[in-house]
Amino acid sequence: MDTDYRITIYGDSQSALTAAVGRLYELSTMFDYYDPVSESSRINATAYESPVSVSEDMGALIAEGLRLSEITGGAFGISLGLFIEPQGHESWLLLQNIGYENIVYDSQNRTVSFKNEYIKMHFGAIAKGFILDEVKKILHDNGVESAIIDIGGEIGVIGRSQRKDGIWRVGINDPYKPGEIITVHELESGVMATSGTYERGEHIIDPATGLAADSGLASVTVIAESGAVADALSTAIFVIGYENSLDLRIKTGVQVVLFEKK
Repeated sequence: MDTDYRITIYGDSQSALTAAVGRLYELSTMFDYYDPVSESSRINATAYESPVSVSEDMGALIAEGLRLSEITGGAFGISLGLFIEPQGHESWLLLQNIGYENIVYDSQNRTVSFKNEYIKMHFGAIAKGFILDEVKKILHDNGVESAIIDIGGEIGVIGRSQRKDGIWRVGINDPYKPGEIITVHELESGVMATSGTYERGEHIIDPATGLAADSGLASVTVIAESGAVADALSTAIFVIGYENSLDLRIKTGVQVVLFEKK
């Protein structure tokens, strides 16, 4: 995923840590868009020609990606791979063909197919959250009662912190001052994900235009029980902006912290 991660476990849980790191590497390798031998690359290379059988993990990620694409009205999507490559395709041609509706996932047979040759699945706006959920599950299953996980700035917690009040306090970076904290959020459970100009804002594509998102927001942090949901919705809200995301925020019931551009 081309990012840093940190898993902090309180207690004697070396075996849990080993299992969690193994799971993280397994999934990040599977979802790697740029690795020519990854499962993601194999699907992208052949799914337009005929349906491709996928692993259980890949199927779960695709299904969740399509569900969240529909919920966000396409503001978040997993079909934008060609927009991040210097392929020379005309933007208007891609815009006519890259909608998530052109990805067909058959959950019964666990196959995926593309309706046209311009679809390339890219999981950059959901993979970290999905993997964080899986790491949390591994830790839970191994008896961990207190932990904090940071995958590329997306934070998930288990149980209570080691502070007297048991509350986790997580800083949100200032979008205009790298390395500085603009506010602190008390996180009791779940996952906190941020999309902003300071991190990869210039790479957050607006599926409606094919250009970098420019909704007037500098930073969007979403707090949800699911990391995949928090990851995807932070991207979607960053794309469509404060006012246009009101219905989405109400419908999903997530907590949101927004900062507008100066």
